[in-house]
Amino acid sequence: MRLVTQRPYGSTRAVELVAEDLARWIDDPEIVVGRTHDHPVRNATVDEVGDQQVSADDLCEGMATSFAEMASVIERLTDEHLDVPMNNVKYGSESIAAYFARYVTGHKMAHVDQLRRTIVRVRGLRG
Repeated sequence: MRLVTQRPYGSTRAVELVAEDLARWIDDPEIVVGRTHDHPVRNATVDEVGDQQVSADDLCEGMATSFAEMASVIERLTDEHLDVPMNNVKYGSESIAAYFARYVTGHKMAHVDQLRRTIVRVRGLRG
């Protein structure tokens, strides 16, 4: 596919950052996970991406790599992790279920909804 699009903030990097947080938490449940708008890694990612353009094929490849990384981290979870609270920088103490609902499944579903709305709009513009 030759479509070239503006690359949204961090696109696939956002998945990697969540996977990195989760991996660090598995190793040390006392750490603080998440980031705010003044987090240096988040801001460096935004600056790095800037107005960079990427083909749809490259974006899909990056997504596949990021999700594979996330899957390898998720495979490290055990039943015991379900009872260990996470310390989130924005939301305080929360369960891993809340973390997943917000940053993994819920966040990704919001992007799926964005794509659906975009497809509907593009189809409408074509008549």
